[in-house]
Amino acid sequence: MTKRTFFRLTIFFMIITAFSGISFAAENEGSVSDNTTKKLVKIEGKYMDETAYVKVRITDPDSIEVTDDDYYKFLTELEIGNGLKIPLEDEGDLSRMRAIATSEAIRNNEKAVQLKKAQRIEKETVKKAKAEARAKAKKQYEKVWNQKYEIMGLPAATNGSTKTYMDYRTVTATGSPQYALLNNTKKAYTKDGFRMYDGYYCVALGSYYGTTIGTKYYIELSNGRTLRCILGDQKSDRHTDENHQYAVNNKDILEFIVDDIALPGGDVSAVPGFEGSIVSIKKIIESDEDIYKEIYGDGYVYVPPAKTEEKDGNDKATQSQPVSKPKKKKNPVKKKKSAPVKKVKEQQTQSHPESESVPEQETAPVNDTENQQNETESPPADDSVPAE
Repeated sequence: MTKRTFFRLTIFFMIITAFSGISFAAENEGSVSDNTTKKLVKIEGKYMDETAYVKVRITDPDSIEVTDDDYYKFLTELEIGNGLKIPLEDEGDLSRMRAIATSEAIRNNEKAVQLKKAQRIEKETVKKAKAEARAKAKKQYEKVWNQKYEIMGLPAATNGSTKTYMDYRTVTATGSPQYALLNNTKKAYTKDGFRMYDGYYCVALGSYYGTTIGTKYYIELSNGRTLRCILGDQKSDRHTDENHQYAVNNKDILEFIVDDIALPGGDVSAVPGFEGSIVSIKKIIESDEDIYKEIYGDGYVYVPPAKTEEKDGNDKATQSQPVSKPKKKKNPVKKKKSAPVKKVKEQQTQSHPESESVPEQETAPVNDTENQQNETESPPADDSVPAE
């Protein structure tokens, strides 16, 4: 073998080794070097449509201790130097190798055992991690698909087969709950052009189906698929029917919130898996307080919705609003002592209170206006750009 051929073979094996490392990293969702003796890998596990990840540490071969028993487990022959090898069958072969082998050959034998032992440990570790990830995904699946819900009515005038869309960047009021949900740095992301929030498709619906941004739904299509959706924006009442179930122009019940995509006819039904009419809408039961706590975090104080009295006598609840102030303990207010009351005549049988309380003034009703987004600490429900 010439030096040039040897050099080419060396380069070839170096390239193969490098690609093997890249392949392993890709299979494990981006292997990250933790330190000189261990590496951190992320293992993916799937169950139905749910995906979960677990991180595990895999030991580097150089850090593995080797025992004599390991030689018999992982090797069938031993190197003794100058390209010579002897079979390994019993303890005598191991002792003979150590007596006649060069120091380099002894190190090579040990490294061969370390590598094979590390491969077995790694295989068992990854197998265990995948099982853990699948169990985690199954638990997540059961959690998100077995929530309590109420079945909402569907309009008779349309079956919802048309599904429009809007870009999430059209929501620009930074103080609104819509903006907070769609731009959440921890849970909001884009998947195949759709804006997602923690595994839920972000959508806009009419006010009939709810006015609290962050409300979740199970929406079943006639193609047999059920989508988990979350209210990321509100359709304007001006653009919907009298019951506020669908948009009058396009007859769409469901409007997806997307990330810079364009579809034929402006209809999401063109995407495989999203075709068909709407069979049912199930609204997941959660309190407004829990919904806002998830979107804004524990640093926000929940304010119950105000109510306005309408002419027909029905109360209409406005959008529940969080206040961006942390909870603080109020200092107790000392009550002023009321002035002493003079004694009344003995003939008077009915007693009077020592001090007459002043009735509290009624607060002015809050108008439930549409499409008003004030960048304040109390954002309303509707976005400044109405969703059709």
